[in-house]
Amino acid sequence: MIDNLVSAWLRLPVWGRWLTGVATVFAVSSIGPAIRERDILAFIENFLALTFHYGIVIAGFVCSIWGGLKVAERSERNWLGWLAGLLIFIAFAMVLGTFQRLPGIGWRMEAMGNSDCYIDWDGRSNPTVCD
Repeated sequence: MIDNLVSAWLRLPVWGRWLTGVATVFAVSSIGPAIRERDILAFIENFLALTFHYGIVIAGFVCSIWGGLKVAERSERNWLGWLAGLLIFIAFAMVLGTFQRLPGIGWRMEAMGNSDCYIDWDGRSNPTVCD
């Protein structure tokens, strides 16, 4: 059974293996916070918050670089490519803000970005301290 599953996974294209690997990591990461809550949908909300939080940021970088390169290539003006890339990234940042307003998911996305942990340098080591 497991041998067949691994063999089927290895036959996937590279992007499929990456996608299933990331989805597995997100699913495992969503279990811990969901156990401590009484909400039945907590696992799904945690999974979607992770997906939107990291997916939109990564997609924003990838699309802005790709779009900027295409605009610069077609217009033969590098500054126009930079401008297009920045505008695309700003659009993705606005989309991220929209997803942060979703009920049940938005506060989880904000919590991922607002950590109360910091590094307290004492001259010898870098311990992480959380308030």
